[in-house]
Amino acid sequence: METALTNISGKIWVFIDAVVQWEILLDTNQQISLKLKYSATGIKMIATFVYAKCSPVERRELWDNIYSLANDMSLPWLVGGGGFNVILSEEKKIGGFPVDPSECDDFAFYVNSSELFDMGFKGSPYTWWNGRAAEGDCILKRLDRILVNIPFQNSFPNIEVEHLTKIGSDHSPMVLFCGEEVVPISKPFRFLNFWTQYESFQEEMRNVKKALSKWSKDTYDDIFKELEVREEVVKIKEGLFEEDPSIINRIEGNQSNLDILQYLPSLVTSDQNKELCKHPSIEKVKQAVYGLNGDSAGGPDGFSGIFYQKCWDTVGNDVHELVMALFVGAYLPKSITHTNLVLIRKKVEVETFADMRPISLSNFINKVISRVMHDRLEGLLPTLISYNQSDFVKGRSIFENILLTQKIVSDIRIGGKPATVVLKLDMAKTYDRSIGFFKSSRGVKQGDPLSPALFILAAEMTLLFFASAESESLQRIMRILRSYEEASGQMINREKSRYYMHDKVSFNLIQEVGNITTFSRGQFPFKYLGCPIFYARRKKIFYADMIKKEGGLGFRSLFDVSGALFAKLWWRFRTANTLWSNYMWNKYCKKSIPTVIQWKSGSHVWKTMLEAREMVEQETWWQTKGGTTNIWHECWTKLGVLYHTVLADFPINEHIEEVADLIVDGEWNDQLLQQNFPEDIAEQIRREIQFEELEGNWDKPW
Repeated sequence: METALTNISGKIWVFIDAVVQWEILLDTNQQISLKLKYSATGIKMIATFVYAKCSPVERRELWDNIYSLANDMSLPWLVGGGGFNVILSEEKKIGGFPVDPSECDDFAFYVNSSELFDMGFKGSPYTWWNGRAAEGDCILKRLDRILVNIPFQNSFPNIEVEHLTKIGSDHSPMVLFCGEEVVPISKPFRFLNFWTQYESFQEEMRNVKKALSKWSKDTYDDIFKELEVREEVVKIKEGLFEEDPSIINRIEGNQSNLDILQYLPSLVTSDQNKELCKHPSIEKVKQAVYGLNGDSAGGPDGFSGIFYQKCWDTVGNDVHELVMALFVGAYLPKSITHTNLVLIRKKVEVETFADMRPISLSNFINKVISRVMHDRLEGLLPTLISYNQSDFVKGRSIFENILLTQKIVSDIRIGGKPATVVLKLDMAKTYDRSIGFFKSSRGVKQGDPLSPALFILAAEMTLLFFASAESESLQRIMRILRSYEEASGQMINREKSRYYMHDKVSFNLIQEVGNITTFSRGQFPFKYLGCPIFYARRKKIFYADMIKKEGGLGFRSLFDVSGALFAKLWWRFRTANTLWSNYMWNKYCKKSIPTVIQWKSGSHVWKTMLEAREMVEQETWWQTKGGTTNIWHECWTKLGVLYHTVLADFPINEHIEEVADLIVDGEWNDQLLQQNFPEDIAEQIRREIQFEELEGNWDKPW
């Protein structure tokens, strides 16, 4: 040891090696702070060694000393010693009197205010013992610790603190291992949300804006004039396209077979296309900014959503100009599109990268651009997406496709029908390929506001086809699928795609189907949208994965869950015009009235829906739009179902069926009302029920 130092009280001793240069910064009764420099590497740091007083009042002086050092601390800083003489919580002790919470709070407040962090430890959790072993007299506490700031952690990321065995003292020695020497890390800028709470923040922001505006003009001259020039170029190119709107003009260099496009309907009108392409107003951009979560983690630029929301009056016009530039053809710079890749652990103990889940943290401004485009596209999605697709579309139910698939597959076992094959197509990941006719070289990240819409439009999901197993039919399907691949750029993942057939189908037919499709044969049950699909009797093992995933099914009443599910299915069956509801209507009702039909045969789902029918129908009221409601068996007068409301001795005229039969020239037919209803009900209809004559419209349920 080259040097031995002591503080003014003589209670703290520091021994320094010859290769370390030192300088005393602050020396008081409870601490000594040194500036150290390791000669071999030039690394500098501050070390504060502590021996605190036992009195909380006297310790305040130590806390003030540490806090004053922290105010302008930029170097790596270590604070430690063999006696802070206070613990952070009751959990850090055994025995003795209860801890005064104010002492712990004072210590925690100064540690946090000084931006110091406890490095943890290896070894015994307690560093001080009162020397008594008898039960009731023994007291153990963790009074010794090592605290460091962020620069110290960055310089020595492999820090380890170990509590050694007590020898000749009531305190445990501590040893600090700094690990291998690393290059100090430069932390990126981070906007701190609490800055916005200070009154002077907005004024400082305005000063920054003025300084940047002056710098921009001095460096780039008038950048907005350049933007106007680019807008003019875009308008010229748009005009050329309008004069020659050919496929070649639209898809330059694409040699794909586009014959299949002639069979696709045009789903976007000219007016809708103009709405999609028009420049967004500043109000729409502001709406997108405030529609995003301001507290979400920021991206590489360090600015969170709170910054843009709180400073909108200052930066709003600039954000709007940026979005406008994108809409006139400008490329997004890397400073906007860059993301931070963060690994989130899936379990407590991480052993391999498989135990981590990567997420991308995008710059908030990038999310704003995506949100603007998403908001425009959201209203069009229901008209662009086929009714055959019920999953991942707002207002549609994923259960309908599952139930419909299960019902069709169940009928495979019914004899007398031609052999049926189920084709389950797995589409290759689309974002690594072409999305429609747009060649993609950059992925859309999970969590991006635009991702769900593109996910649906690009059909990145599992598709099911039910077809005859006849060779000609299958060959035609495969030709159409190949044409789709060539025109869209999407590819079927043939390694993961499967075909399914009943076990009793002949081996030769099964082999022929495999040769035509080039898929492997799958076995029942198979998973579709997370649920097992099968044609045999249901077995508990089919649902084993779902039970395991949910942690068991006993955590809530299955009776209540089942009742709510089938009540919702009945509501969807009665009110939604979907592929599943139309199938169920034609299968079980046809020309019958669904509110009175009785169960004779059919699936378990249909039987249970009928059991939930009364509960739903009692709470349903049909508002007359086109007059399609049944007069006697559906509630449209707000008095309940008239078949049960009208007195038993009052004759019911079942020759009039729909509400529209009571209307003449847009008005209620008083003669029919008087003939067919009691006076009180007729008066209720005249006074309370307004008929909106909308030809072709169905009545609206409430």
